Amino acid sequence: MWPPSRLLSRLLLVGSLLTLSGLHEPQERASAVWRAARLLPLTVLLLLGVTGNLAHALSRDSVPALMYSLAVLSGVLHSLLMLLWLLRHRRRLHGLLRRAAALEEVTGGHRRPGALTALRCRVGGVVGLTVTVAVVSTASFFDSGSLHHPRYLLPLVVPAALQTPTGYWVITSLQVVTALVQVTMQVVADLLVICLTEMVALMLTGLRGQLAADVASVCSVPVLSLYASVITSLLLGGYVTLVALHSREGSARGLLVSGACLGLYVLRVLAVSCAGSRLLAERQQLLAALAAVTWRPGEPPSTEGQFLLQMLLEQARQPLGIHGGGLFVAQKSTVLSLFAFVLTYFVIMVQMKV
Repeated sequence: MWPPSRLLSRLLLVGSLLTLSGLHEPQERASAVWRAARLLPLTVLLLLGVTGNLAHALSRDSVPALMYSLAVLSGVLHSLLMLLWLLRHRRRLHGLLRRAAALEEVTGGHRRPGALTALRCRVGGVVGLTVTVAVVSTASFFDSGSLHHPRYLLPLVVPAALQTPTGYWVITSLQVVTALVQVTMQVVADLLVICLTEMVALMLTGLRGQLAADVASVCSVPVLSLYASVITSLLLGGYVTLVALHSREGSARGLLVSGACLGLYVLRVLAVSCAGSRLLAERQQLLAALAAVTWRPGEPPSTEGQFLLQMLLEQARQPLGIHGGGLFVAQKSTVLSLFAFVLTYFVIMVQMKV
């Protein structure tokens, strides 16, 4: 498998091709016409995904419909924020990748066997389940047989002038583009955090200092946005799914798709949190290894050796972890707190029959 830096480079290239955002380029070198064309996915995502969905949420007269619209809106906002964030910080990100690639050339030969197994499993799980859910959801929509207003791929308020058959298919086509951009940015953001975290864990001793701090800073907003989006989607989407199941209003296929989407949210936050826990575990192993260093009998340590060991210990004791806006550290215990929060308010909503 490719090392994390090369995997991220390929990921940015694929994301750039699917969204026309130019994420694979560290600097803007395209012509004015091409730069204007790149604004199309962002414009479609903003107008259809955010404005239309928000108007749809505000116009609902039932609480479950409002919750469903807000759950979808949280995912759209997360994708939009990630696109803007990556476009704003792509120079910094490409600088990190160049520095990491240089370190991987030096330390690649000393990598432990199977060191990339965890990364391979997380990447394969997130990509595989995301693509599966996206394909199944889209196929279920087009196979339903009721392809007319007001049934759309994403919740949306449509003006009366566009409620014609032609307008319906134009809007549906744009929504397919919006969904493609949304899924792409979610996968890119999730794998960005996972790969950067694994990169720090694999080359812990070489990434101390500014580079490790830069990685944590770049991952801060994506992690915070991911956790906020997952909490909102699990809480509201889970309640809407329960209401549909209890009232038997939804079809079996729709409930299956909703359950798969909820499972995808859980997998995404678990993959990021497990990568964060592995980084913390590698730090503890490094501390234990440095603390257990002994000198050969009869050979007193030199002053330079003692100083170097002390410096390594001090650096290893510095806080290291992928955090979400400085509010929490991404690790397995954080997932338990997240699930406890969601379950608490889920039970309250059920008891109050919202």
